Amino acid sequence: MNSSLQEQLQKIKPDITKDRSKTGHPENIRQHSKKARSKANGPLFTLSRKVNLVCLPLLGTVEVYVKRQDIVDALKKVEELPIRLVEYLKKLALIDRNNELTAKGQEFMNTALLPILERGLYHIWFAENDQLLLKNPILIQRIDAFATKNLNQYRRYRGDINQYLTEQVITTNLVIENDKSISIESAKVTIKSIEVLCDTYNKASTSLNWQLTAQSKAIISGKLNIEVSNKGRGNKSTPVERELSFNLPTSHNQYIELMDSIGKQLNGKWNNQKQYFSLPFSETIDKKNTLNDLSLKTLPFETVNSTSFGSFEIEEHQPLPITPQNSGDGEKWLEAWCKHYYQQKHKALIHSEKAQLEWLSQPELIAHDITPIQIDKMLAILGAEGKTTAYWQAAAGFDLMPHIAADYGVALTLDDNAEFELAKLINHLTNGRTIENIIISDRYFTIDHQQALLTSIAKKTGVSDGVFVTLEKMYKKKLPESWQPKFIDKSPDNHDRYWLFYTSGGLKCWKVSASLDFARENHGQWIVHGTPTFTPLDKRELPQYLHDIVEAFDRECV
Repeated sequence: MNSSLQEQLQKIKPDITKDRSKTGHPENIRQHSKKARSKANGPLFTLSRKVNLVCLPLLGTVEVYVKRQDIVDALKKVEELPIRLVEYLKKLALIDRNNELTAKGQEFMNTALLPILERGLYHIWFAENDQLLLKNPILIQRIDAFATKNLNQYRRYRGDINQYLTEQVITTNLVIENDKSISIESAKVTIKSIEVLCDTYNKASTSLNWQLTAQSKAIISGKLNIEVSNKGRGNKSTPVERELSFNLPTSHNQYIELMDSIGKQLNGKWNNQKQYFSLPFSETIDKKNTLNDLSLKTLPFETVNSTSFGSFEIEEHQPLPITPQNSGDGEKWLEAWCKHYYQQKHKALIHSEKAQLEWLSQPELIAHDITPIQIDKMLAILGAEGKTTAYWQAAAGFDLMPHIAADYGVALTLDDNAEFELAKLINHLTNGRTIENIIISDRYFTIDHQQALLTSIAKKTGVSDGVFVTLEKMYKKKLPESWQPKFIDKSPDNHDRYWLFYTSGGLKCWKVSASLDFARENHGQWIVHGTPTFTPLDKRELPQYLHDIVEAFDRECV
């Protein structure tokens, strides 16, 4: 473009007032949010490997995308431009004969990048046999814009030159030579045609570092011979070794593929949506801190092997977020966590149950709906390999339960296939006191056996306005007359069942190991199905959701 057109374009100032935030600074809030995200989302992995680069002199045509904000500003005010500028914009195919934006013009407005064709002699650095970088240009230096330099000093390349043509626009780096320094700038380019390609002119051994995040980036650093012009000596230049470092483009799909490779090496899978690894239980997982934090701090390998991108050394990695593969696998994780938990020191039963529920309430575990382990099963698990320290400390916590006091009641387990006597059970659970109301919490109310037992409880106790706490989507049967449902969201702390009796002697709270189908009627006789256990609790030991319901119920009754 001649100087007069350039000067006219410069006079068209962009109107940025519409883009300012309330603080008066354009894009201020957006920049702050990006900083916060980048600080919080550091790379999970930093990988590295050696990369050999070769410099090939190339005579041909390169299309470079140049940022031209001045032309963007001009296109916003076409009706105000002088005729010469309008004709220039038409020549660039940015507007049509009606002065409307063309498809090319619309794309340009979105990027402000204008493709400019250049013909000349270039030194272009390519990677040598690298699965990630392929034959894409890594670094481009303009040597002779007029292509007058004698090519006899170079040897002709004897291979297939078409492999170095780029079929699509790629992001690479340009060497910018100033009077006193050399700098590197990122640029979008296309190698459109090759007239002459010369053989290797220079080589360099560099380091490739790949930081794996959702917006991952790769960095190449090393010493490269860069041509520097010799002023006053005609068209000559001299290679000078410089320590350089510059970015290379990587895509989100490449990041996902590499994370998938790491997941496979861990015998699991990478969940890109949730940003964690789903792993099977193994010796790698079976560590106290790993299970407590649900994070893997030490890996069983030092290299990452990718089918598409080759091998990388692991320079460093953050603790990796992990989760079980499924509910069945999650039960193994829970058993291992409990073993480590009881190995530390004696824990009172109420504290150990609370700790177990808190561990299961972590977001990575909730979706698996892992069943909490009751103390009797826990003792069987811990004692399977002999009476270890963990076994005796769990047993001590069970034996020292405070629930043997008369104020609480005595734990009770019913025998499988025994005759079920509801009156005796209720008398035991209430110490024979008068019952004023009942709250029963059971996530599932879907089958006839559950409905039959709850109806019998309502009739036997005479409670006509009880409360049944359950999941709305699992509420399939009809409650006793005048009973009210209270719906909750599914979570580990409501996995257990609870029976609460308001009596003349105060509130009696029980945790029940089985759902309401543990007693079934057959030809007029009720039989126990399974071995349901009733464990007395203090009100303070109720899970938080149930404690809140009790508090609200108490306020309504005042």
